[in-house]
Amino acid sequence: RPHIHDFKNCKRMPQPQQNPGEAVRTTGQDTVLLMPQKTKNDREFLRSVGLAVMKLQFDSENMPLDERDSQIINKLSKMEKSGKP
Repeated sequence: RPHIHDFKNCKRMPQPQQNPGEAVRTTGQDTVLLMPQKTKNDREFLRSVGLAVMKLQFDSENMPLDERDSQIINKLSKMEKSGKP
């Protein structure tokens, strides 16, 4: 984990993966899904959805950006339609 002294000593900080000529990849925190309301253990359901979304993003990390975006959007749509992570 970076520390303030690392900055003072000009230590290079870990950087997100970047392919030449492409935008810096970030992990989205703005994904909104319309999922059916669960009556039992809502917290666990939300956690499972969040973990599934993060796994999808990390599994697609090495793809070209256009392909990555299309795959993520497609899989999120299927997740939303099925109501299951």
